[in-house]
Amino acid sequence: MSLGIGRKSLFHRRPAALVGALVATFVGVALGSSAPASAATYVLTFNGPIAAIAVDSAGNQYIGGDFYPSPAPYVDKADNAFFEITDFKANVAATSTLNGLGSTLAIAIDPADESIVVGGYFSRRIKKYTRYGVELSPFKENINADHTLENGSDRVSAVGILSDRNIIVAGNFVGSLEKYSKDGVRDTSFAANAAVCDAQFQRIDPGGEDFLADPTDPTSNVDPNGDDYSACVSGQTPGSMIVLPDNSVVLAIGVDGYPLRKFDSTGHEDVNFALNAHANFPNGDWIAGVAYNPSDGTILVGGYLSGKNIKKFDTAGNEVMSFNNSWDTSEVIRSIAVDPSDNSMVVGGELNTDDPVTHNRNGYLVRIKPDGTLDSNFASQPLHGFDGPVNIVAIAGDHSFLAGGGFTGNYSRVLRTGSDWTGPTSFAVAYESNGSTSGSLPASTWGSGAVALASNTGTLAKSGSVFGGWNSRADGTGSTYAAGASFSLSADVTLYAKWNSASSYSITYDGNSSTGGAVPSSTSGSGSVTLASNSGSLVRTGYTFAGWNTLANGTGTDYATGASYTLNASTTLYAKWTAASQTITYSANGGTGSVSNSTGNTGASVTIAAGSGLAR
Repeated sequence: MSLGIGRKSLFHRRPAALVGALVATFVGVALGSSAPASAATYVLTFNGPIAAIAVDSAGNQYIGGDFYPSPAPYVDKADNAFFEITDFKANVAATSTLNGLGSTLAIAIDPADESIVVGGYFSRRIKKYTRYGVELSPFKENINADHTLENGSDRVSAVGILSDRNIIVAGNFVGSLEKYSKDGVRDTSFAANAAVCDAQFQRIDPGGEDFLADPTDPTSNVDPNGDDYSACVSGQTPGSMIVLPDNSVVLAIGVDGYPLRKFDSTGHEDVNFALNAHANFPNGDWIAGVAYNPSDGTILVGGYLSGKNIKKFDTAGNEVMSFNNSWDTSEVIRSIAVDPSDNSMVVGGELNTDDPVTHNRNGYLVRIKPDGTLDSNFASQPLHGFDGPVNIVAIAGDHSFLAGGGFTGNYSRVLRTGSDWTGPTSFAVAYESNGSTSGSLPASTWGSGAVALASNTGTLAKSGSVFGGWNSRADGTGSTYAAGASFSLSADVTLYAKWNSASSYSITYDGNSSTGGAVPSSTSGSGSVTLASNSGSLVRTGYTFAGWNTLANGTGTDYATGASYTLNASTTLYAKWTAASQTITYSANGGTGSVSNSTGNTGASVTIAAGSGLAR
């Protein structure tokens, strides 16, 4: 199977009716984006609601949701200029069962090899793919043998990757929290710890009346009022999850007396975290989105909350009271994304309709300053088309964000703006494979003014053709640019791989003033060929043969005999001659005295020696 990457210019598919989607939140990733210079909004369209977004180190985007018509894979991929990588989807469809009835609810990327882990509602509930969309072994075989996550309507709603490459999954399956190795082997000790937890925490009252039963009895699970709290997570439904730098995980568990929970990498729950956070969530509060701010090590929580729309906690579960965030408490926060460049946040959900006081856009998006107050500058952006709940947002390095959800007809919309949220500050050169049969496209080039175009880093190739750089038109009749050439970038542009015919070309060898021997026969072919040796023993009086050069005067590109050469047009190579050292010997011609020899290279001027004591 070819893993060559192809794409089409936009995600255009049939509009579909609005379908609800469960939220999975990913925060702090670098998101590439592209937009016409004359507009701030760029639109990707899918035929179903989006629930998950993850972005790799090159800015390629993985987008998951409930897409149809069926059968169709529930995860897609685009490059950092929002061009669909079509072969990824084809490989997913060909190598796995991620299609038919179901949906993708969570995506996580393993930075070690940029493989992706996908969770949701489909066969076995969790799958792992290469960046090309090929399902990985032995992960596939191990998960297929493990039915822990799959029982009726059970589903995986959140996925996280630890620094040791182990995988944490959360959902409404039995136990609610599981850990797998990078190869898909279930960690049974983690599962046992997460289900049983700490004896003290087993005595926490879910109603909130009495937190402890008998502190002297570590086996007690019943509080004085008779409420039993014998399990930590089992039976709950985690919605979103973040992985902290110490490999602990924080879960948002919807509606519960303890909706915010923290577990270490071995599955033990941080009891004090749950107790501390519990005091800030009256009964009836529920959490949908959770995010981590690496700048101050805090946890941001959104949902349907009392008093504040978003609450901020330290890693011990204590609320940061200085975070001043409260407007209409009837609003629901579904997703929070932290911009690491200035610690601001983009927040999506089900907010009120446009309001000049709250500054939300079409009722579904707001921007929050680091102190929790609303950013009025964001209100000036014309974010058209967000006509339904935003399920997930992700931030780009240049203040862009991608928002996905259940919008009418178009299920993902993108805004790229400058640092003051008034317009784009950089542009993209997107590369199109233009019919390649193998290899992969380079990442889009970003910047403004003079930029260097990408080389053929992914070894793009096309059967019967030779790569000849980039062209402004797919048919090759536009402007041609060499790989790595300087390019003036003032608007988004697409350049197409230029394919030259692979019909046979020839290299003719020129003796270049040789005085003996014969030039080798011409080299014919296309693509990579081997240059001839000095098989005809070319010589030139007073010079030494030094290989081949593209110019007769030797100032072009040098090539050694037998070197590799990319042949995409007929050409002539010239013998390169290096001047040899010559000696002038003097004779006294019957006299006495001495004269030292003079030396120099062929063609160079030398001074005739004067001699010493010459006489006759």
